[in-house]
Amino acid sequence: MVKSSIALLCKSTSNLKKRKIDQTPEQYLKQITHLYLNGKRLDELGSELSLCKNLNVLYLYDNALKEIPDLSVVPQLTHLYLQNNHISRIDNLSSLSRLEKLFLSRNCITVVEGLEGLSSLHELRVDNQRLSPGESLLFDDQTVTSLAKNLTRLDVAGNYLDSLEDFIPLNCLSHLCASNNQLDSITELTKVLSSWPRLKQLELYGNPVMSKPRAKDAIIISSKSLEILDDKLIPQPTRRFLENWNQFKGFRLEASEAAMKPTRSPVDQELASQLTDLSGPISTSFETQGTKRLVESGFESPQGEVALWTDEGKDSVKKLGETDANKQRESFEKTAPSDRGEVRKPHLNIIAL
Repeated sequence: MVKSSIALLCKSTSNLKKRKIDQTPEQYLKQITHLYLNGKRLDELGSELSLCKNLNVLYLYDNALKEIPDLSVVPQLTHLYLQNNHISRIDNLSSLSRLEKLFLSRNCITVVEGLEGLSSLHELRVDNQRLSPGESLLFDDQTVTSLAKNLTRLDVAGNYLDSLEDFIPLNCLSHLCASNNQLDSITELTKVLSSWPRLKQLELYGNPVMSKPRAKDAIIISSKSLEILDDKLIPQPTRRFLENWNQFKGFRLEASEAAMKPTRSPVDQELASQLTDLSGPISTSFETQGTKRLVESGFESPQGEVALWTDEGKDSVKKLGETDANKQRESFEKTAPSDRGEVRKPHLNIIAL
């Protein structure tokens, strides 16, 4: 294994920042902003890192690090790449208040914690941890809460997660990769997605829930801002159709529930008022539950079913659209016995459909 040194650091910089002949190693390291220590078989990073006073980006991926080095000596760091090491615990990061990107993919982390001091973090990748059989990646509540204000990108793929509810506080998320997990509940998933008003891109392939009928439709409906699902753009006509269909189903349900309750339309009330003015007994009772609206195919062309007056003992019910129904009622109002000053005992049979 290899331990870092000043010489190694000097060889691991960008070609754009070549060392001048008259520069000392310390002078040279002081001016660099990017340090490429990836793939060096490092298992330890020494104190010489403190010489990099202006370091912003540190590449340490593909090494043999078992813990995160002490990075308090480079508090100005904005990007840190630690993927594919042997790190089992997240620590030594609390001083990095300027850190914007943290990559910890393919390590041995079991709990995401210790990120409370990262007030500028926008992107976090902790996907594909090397977990023991039966384990799933856990998230500390305090850490999640502390990241809620700024985190916009999160990658938790391949961590045996069966729920995303822990991430509900992350209402600034715009990109989430949660593919290849154990998500199975469409009800819970849509609840979580509806809590993220800025979500633009979502990856869920490889989860059991995605094999369920109309799962993608439910996801699109629940996330109003979503633009890309599993690397596929969501066409706006598709979204409008699904939203209209969902609204139609809701309207149909409301209509069904309303039909169970006694109601009277204004015209029904007028008819009842006229009946009370008629002398003599009426041969049938006046029990109307109002007019129920039956929505047929199409989102914008509902048809109504209305009950009509019948001639002397003759039952007839006709299905009309709203326009025909209004005309029929206007016709009745013009010819009703009370309007002609006559007293009549009609046989009445009003049916609510």
